[in-house]
Amino acid sequence: MRVTHQMLSRNYIKRMNTNLNNLTHSNEKLSSQRKFNKGYENVSDAGKALRLRKLTVDNTRYQTTIRDVKGRAEAAEDNIRTVNSLMIRTEELVVQGLNGTMSESDRDKIAIELEKMQEEVLQVMNNTYNGNHIFAAAGSDAPGKAPFAVVGGQLTYNGTPVDEMAKVNGVITHGGNEIQFNTPNYVDIGFGYKDKNGYVDPDTAFKDTYSGVECFGYGKNEDDIPINAWSLLGDMVNSLRGGNLDRLGQDLDAISGSMEFMLTSITEIGARTVTLDNTAARLENEYENLADALKNVESIDVAEEIIYNKDYEMSWLITLQLGSKILPQTIFDFIR
Repeated sequence: MRVTHQMLSRNYIKRMNTNLNNLTHSNEKLSSQRKFNKGYENVSDAGKALRLRKLTVDNTRYQTTIRDVKGRAEAAEDNIRTVNSLMIRTEELVVQGLNGTMSESDRDKIAIELEKMQEEVLQVMNNTYNGNHIFAAAGSDAPGKAPFAVVGGQLTYNGTPVDEMAKVNGVITHGGNEIQFNTPNYVDIGFGYKDKNGYVDPDTAFKDTYSGVECFGYGKNEDDIPINAWSLLGDMVNSLRGGNLDRLGQDLDAISGSMEFMLTSITEIGARTVTLDNTAARLENEYENLADALKNVESIDVAEEIIYNKDYEMSWLITLQLGSKILPQTIFDFIR
């Protein structure tokens, strides 16, 4: 077979392009420290990397959600504890007010202090976190509207009188109907969020709302004494100013029922917080594992690639030297 100069030149240029591509590709790897920069360069690993990145994005979103949810839970607990502390102070004042030797003016001073505490309780029940009312449950008929309001001297929750509520078959009702805007909202924190008959499956999500009436009480007890902290304080003020010590004694007994709502809520929030902490710890570990897995799929071994790069560079230099013997001098000078 006759080997022509044209064949030598063609084969040389082909080998030269191969060596140049190898060196260029290696330089790109060292610059980006990635095994591939385009999906078609490694379809299999690119698919793995895409899945890992999706899991990493989801993991980060879950962790961000948990931080927000935990902050709201801590704010809810702090506010409930504040009202609970006020009720402890209330108990002390009522005991003083029941003293038969206390003058009417002294009882009025206690009533004034209870009124101030009543104002503070209403403010606490309507407190916000990140611009949203903590104890609004699913919200109201108007965005940003406070859940608790005093209408005609009566406390309402999302428009429904609190003292007229009652629990029937596990549901808080008013006039036989379930109260509005008291359903819970759920968030996705990595439990496998699913829909169930058009509603969120609570086993696959996390409850992120707090019902004001479930936290601070609703309805009346067997003695017709209101249970809600605000309403109970108001009843005490009326009893003190009306000199009705029998009613005041019943108010005193009702404090424990009011505080029971709050202590139950604090316990529930504590359990939620434990779940959030455990989930956050799991997600942090998963994030590290995902980062390692993504690194193994995408990242190069820098030391190894440097060795390859030096080999490619040497091959390229040798190719250029051989070119002076194969290609015409003018063309070789042009290439160099």
